Amino acid sequence: MSNDIEIETKQLLNKEQYLIIKKEILNHKHTKINQVNYYFETDDYYFKNNNQALRIRVYDDKYEICLKTRANIINYESNYLISKDEFESIKKDTSLFSKYFNDIPRNIKLLGSLNTIRIEYKINKGLICLDYSTYFNKEDYEIEFEANNLKDKYYLKEYLNSLNIEFIENKITKIERFSNELKLISNRAY
Repeated sequence: MSNDIEIETKQLLNKEQYLIIKKEILNHKHTKINQVNYYFETDDYYFKNNNQALRIRVYDDKYEICLKTRANIINYESNYLISKDEFESIKKDTSLFSKYFNDIPRNIKLLGSLNTIRIEYKINKGLICLDYSTYFNKEDYEIEFEANNLKDKYYLKEYLNSLNIEFIENKITKIERFSNELKLISNRAY
């Protein structure tokens, strides 16, 4: 298990902005990652109501459970690497999450998955992550900056300004965008 503190700033992009940033990042040493986030929730929205998100992220043949808690300036994450067999078991029986988190409800269900192609570019101040995500019939583009410290949290503004892209901080997370789209599709309140 690992407990992580995340200091991040995000911005949604349009396709044109995404392509400008992608072209710039590809000129540097970078890493490309294909990942799938499987999102979980209860019928009474326990996680949303507690500023949390529960997911299993699959990438590079790794399976990682993450319980993320949002705070004002930073986020807290509790992560567990699990096997593919454990992942398949949890998808069938979500009560197995209690093996990792003893203070969460047992009536958890799988909402669905969101696919992301991520390009990471490491710099001295932190990590720039450029994401292209698809879920249901929707696609979106986002840039995220994971700062090494609070002082550099808003470096993303400086970076985007250098590319003549206006900085407009995004507070809507991937799971919120995913859930909003699910609501539109299923006409269910989230």
